[in-house]
Amino acid sequence: ISNTYLGKTKLMKLLYYTDYEWLQKEGASITGDAYIAMPYGPVPKHAQQTLDRLKKAGAIRIEKAKVGNYDQDRCTGLKEPDLSLFTSEELEHLHSISRRFESWTAKQMSDLTHEDWPWQSTELGHEIALYRISEK
Repeated sequence: ISNTYLGKTKLMKLLYYTDYEWLQKEGASITGDAYIAMPYGPVPKHAQQTLDRLKKAGAIRIEKAKVGNYDQDRCTGLKEPDLSLFTSEELEHLHSISRRFESWTAKQMSDLTHEDWPWQSTELGHEIALYRISEK
């Protein structure tokens, strides 16, 4: 995503929508991770471990920043990603998600996830069953 200020919260929501919509379309996630219901919306279960590993490998930098009234852990890529890990369809999906949410703030994205039945129907701190069919 070509955001100047991409924080960790927004990144978590981008990953969620990437996987959630891909699951609906293809029956599998792109990241292979599970999601946990947290107060600001869904978070990939292994997100912090992955970010720590990428930071240690010198692939990303995470800096504290102030954006308006919010504290942000700003994530900046330092190396080109290995896009060969994705199919052309997955890459198109990733681009579609990034284009759709490019101008959204982390708060807007968090608020949107709170409208989704998977987050609404899961107790905070528990794994979200993205495969479950909505009863609404």
